Amino acid sequence: VRRIGVTGTLASGDTFEIASGLIRIKTRAAEPVQPLLTALLAHGYTIRAVRPVRPSLEDLFMEAVTDPNTGKALGPGASRN
Repeated sequence: VRRIGVTGTLASGDTFEIASGLIRIKTRAAEPVQPLLTALLAHGYTIRAVRPVRPSLEDLFMEAVTDPNTGKALGPGASRN
């Protein structure tokens, strides 16, 4: 999947993407999100909704079988180590 937008890393180390009026923050904790929301409000932006999104079973499977360095599928029985 190709995404077009701005990507970056928060001070917490969590990654984010801004595209099509949406901000996606890849984190399992709420704490890294709060400073970003505060900054957006301070700059006059309106926040319409904040919602957690859990990965689908397919997303988790693809993460498990994809080499994080190359983005290519691992071979059968392959180890990440």
